[in-house]
Amino acid sequence: MRISRSKWYIKIEGKKQGPYTFAALKEHPRISPFTLAKKKSTYRRDWKMMGQIPELSPLFQKTSRPDDRTKKKKGRPSYTDVLIQSSHLNIFIIGAILILVAILYIILFFPRVGR
Repeated sequence: MRISRSKWYIKIEGKKQGPYTFAALKEHPRISPFTLAKKKSTYRRDWKMMGQIPELSPLFQKTSRPDDRTKKKKGRPSYTDVLIQSSHLNIFIIGAILILVAILYIILFFPRVGR
């Protein structure tokens, strides 16, 4: 797909900004498919959401690059892997303690039937 060489104005929080090139819009931290935009050469009332402008749609397409979180990791586990594993162990230990406390409570505070 051919990338537009046009200049674009955008509106953020109701204020007109620009003109921007496609490359500059790609790096802009506050744009979204819902940001209003128009070509530099168009009329005042031609503002459209960026997601509805075919020339700007490549800005919001996901890349097919694999996500780092889905890659198999070799060697030492990361800090977050260890933290997740330890939190599962903590939940298991807390659950076991709660069950033991409940059993002790029943044994100590409820009279046995038939005594």
